[in-house]
Amino acid sequence: MTAFEDLKAAIEKDDRAKWDAELPLNTLCLNPAGEIYRYRNHPAQLTQLALSQLCQRIVPRNGANFVSHAPLSLRIPILNHYLAQQRNMSFIRGKGRVIRAILSQDYMVYNNADLLNALEPIVATNDAEIRDCYLDVNSFWLTLSMNGIRLDSFGGLVGGVRLGNSEVGLRSLVCYALVWREICSNGLMGWNPEELFRKVHRGKLSATELSAGLANAISAALNQARGLIDRLVQAEKEPVNNPVMVIEQIAKKRGFSHEFRDAMLGVLMREPHSSSLFGLVNAMTQAAHLYSGDRKVLMEREAGRLLNWQQDEIYSQILM
Repeated sequence: MTAFEDLKAAIEKDDRAKWDAELPLNTLCLNPAGEIYRYRNHPAQLTQLALSQLCQRIVPRNGANFVSHAPLSLRIPILNHYLAQQRNMSFIRGKGRVIRAILSQDYMVYNNADLLNALEPIVATNDAEIRDCYLDVNSFWLTLSMNGIRLDSFGGLVGGVRLGNSEVGLRSLVCYALVWREICSNGLMGWNPEELFRKVHRGKLSATELSAGLANAISAALNQARGLIDRLVQAEKEPVNNPVMVIEQIAKKRGFSHEFRDAMLGVLMREPHSSSLFGLVNAMTQAAHLYSGDRKVLMEREAGRLLNWQQDEIYSQILM
């Protein structure tokens, strides 16, 4: 099997026992253990995301956050009180006896399998390689590199894309440009306030339309990735005075944890280009390995923001 076929098999395995249902909210109730059930059906556990979504849908006057974090003894009677008053339908996504999401009735499903099916012909006609993937109950991220876009120096820089999806309402289906550094398996994501592709879970695209939209987005992302590689080469020639102090300032102004700051400093000490913007950016992408999933993606996008510091108010104040 190819790596792509292996990934499809992993998604198919993850899809087992998943189910969807449209239910009136007033037919739902929570038991003393905080599980939700309908009439005499078996109770199901709520993920933290599903609990938060339920509270956002039914608790008035901005009290959703308080209720979702309240003790069970307080949370259950409040939610049951408001559930009984509801007249709206809700789209429920579950797996086995776990409720993964409680969404509005007009939520449109784009599953991880739909993303892979749309990508398959694109991957088959390009020299693409799966570099990284992440899958949990809330998120799916896939990194593809295109080996025709590469620079062998600087530890091997390869252009690619990162695609993301959430089956449970956490985010839209998205596509970003990315550069992969082979020597350390770092991903640097392009910084752009608007994604190259963004499909909200509203309004259904056909499989052909979704595949065409992704193909156009990937083509645009690869053009952007070429620009990112050129920018990284240029960054190696941009000196950074006192990079240790700069990292301290970045961590303070951007609200990074001490753990992340220390990881950046540790990488910087081992980086041959430590006194350049390239070394600073690489320290951030390498420190992102502390995390996984959504948080790792967030920090790799932050590195793209740092690379283009002239366009950012905070980073321009630090690096000017």
